Amino acid sequence: MANEHPPSDEQLWQEALDWLLKLHEQTDAEGEVSDQVLLAGLGDWLRQGSGQQQMFNQALTVWEATGMLPPGSMEVINRVLERVRQQL
Repeated sequence: MANEHPPSDEQLWQEALDWLLKLHEQTDAEGEVSDQVLLAGLGDWLRQGSGQQQMFNQALTVWEATGMLPPGSMEVINRVLERVRQQL
């Protein structure tokens, strides 16, 4: 049964942060994320609507601005996102 109520901003925010954390945790020494199930899941989540995409972008901006991302992580996440977004 489909969810009759759209997710709240708070729910989307938490989900976006969870996806960022998963991407960060799954990045290998070469700066790649090889977990195809994770990437497919992120793509599926982003395809659910513009709210997911906007909140993910906001979460990414906050992580970057607050220094939550270690050096080099932003480039890795951008490469991963480019691959995921090509499938949207």
